[in-house]
Amino acid sequence: MMSGSIFGGVRRNIFYSLVDYVSQPGLMVLAAPTLLRHLGLEQYGVWMLVNSITATAYGLGGGFSEAATRYVSHYRGLGDGRGVARSMAAALLINCGLGLVLVLILLIAAPALIDHVFKVAPAFRYTVIVAVRISAAVLWLRVAEVVFVAAIRAFERYRPAVLVSVAARCLVVLFSLVLSYRGRGLVAILLATLAISVGSLVAQAVGAAAVVPRTRVAFPDLVSGLREIVHFGVYTWMKSASGAVFGYADRLMIAGILGATPLAYYTLCSQVTQPIPAAAAAVFNFLFPMISARRAAGKWTEASTIYQRASGVNAVAVCTLILLAGVAAKPGLSLWLGPDMAERCNLPFIVMMAAGGLLALGIVPQYAALALGRSRALALMNIASGFLTIGGGYLLIRRFGVLGGGLAKAVVAVVSLASFAIARSAFHECRPAQVSDRDKIVTCEELLPAE
Repeated sequence: MMSGSIFGGVRRNIFYSLVDYVSQPGLMVLAAPTLLRHLGLEQYGVWMLVNSITATAYGLGGGFSEAATRYVSHYRGLGDGRGVARSMAAALLINCGLGLVLVLILLIAAPALIDHVFKVAPAFRYTVIVAVRISAAVLWLRVAEVVFVAAIRAFERYRPAVLVSVAARCLVVLFSLVLSYRGRGLVAILLATLAISVGSLVAQAVGAAAVVPRTRVAFPDLVSGLREIVHFGVYTWMKSASGAVFGYADRLMIAGILGATPLAYYTLCSQVTQPIPAAAAAVFNFLFPMISARRAAGKWTEASTIYQRASGVNAVAVCTLILLAGVAAKPGLSLWLGPDMAERCNLPFIVMMAAGGLLALGIVPQYAALALGRSRALALMNIASGFLTIGGGYLLIRRFGVLGGGLAKAVVAVVSLASFAIARSAFHECRPAQVSDRDKIVTCEELLPAE
């Protein structure tokens, strides 16, 4: 039975995690009408293209942060301060190295991407190339920052990291609105984003230093930490990389096949529907470090109860959100974007709303499976769904246009429900066993086969 203080901490973490995940799409939804009016539909679509390229690259470079969360929370549960510091240092080194490689690739490849991959109006060619290169620098800062955020969350202290993240996002949107109103374009907005990202990185590093034990990490310890992070993290990296590539494949294919203006319509629909899985991920993000720490401490019954309750709450909440959104879809779009834009976006919006609901249902078992060491199975699931997305998405977008992108997202959502089977298998194999006259419980760590 969890104490009232634990429940209170969980509720606080849920609140701050929800604010963190929903703030980005929420701010963009509020700012979209003004940005469309001052930037124009074409330049807004170009901005969304640059964001999609950067987000895909981020997935390729930031995937080891989940390994940091797992091992920092694991060693915290064991009371091993040196293990905590070693895990964070190893994850930071890996992320920064991968991030630097991706930055160099984007700097060099930016002209080829714009000239040969995506449909961009000639008037925006130079602007987009410069924007991609500025975004590459922002990318490197964020793949480093995410490790500090992972370490803070592993201590189940979400408030400091969330306050910094939300403040940075608010500043980015505020500067975007002001700069677009004053007639400045995409390059000016991304330069402001770069400056804000530097401040955010410093603030998160200070927050991590406040909770991670100040222990000197010797070179042999660092090597040991690297092996440990890579052993588990290679699968979380595969999951993150495949999730980013396949998750943004629909936007990138729309930009390549249809152009920046259709991408603007599609992104607007995505901004409204994205908060459904984002909210579920925010509310239940605490499960990953919580189940991982209780796994290490041998509190199996508590971990199993937490998972079961979270699954039930998530299912009820998601179904309620989808029903409410379905009723309010068309009038809400008309109020937000106007009748003409609402007519264009209505059907893709409904399809993407259903896809978002299915994605949200799979959030709880994914966190539980990660905490129980099933990163390999989740990675394979993401890869399989991704290939279906790219193959089916290409055909659907060419056949149905923007609507085809929503249908491709629905394919991913259906496949993601396999995470329930993965989590169920992991919990079954972790079932406690009596091994002595004292009813000693074998921990999940001992029962799970090594991956």
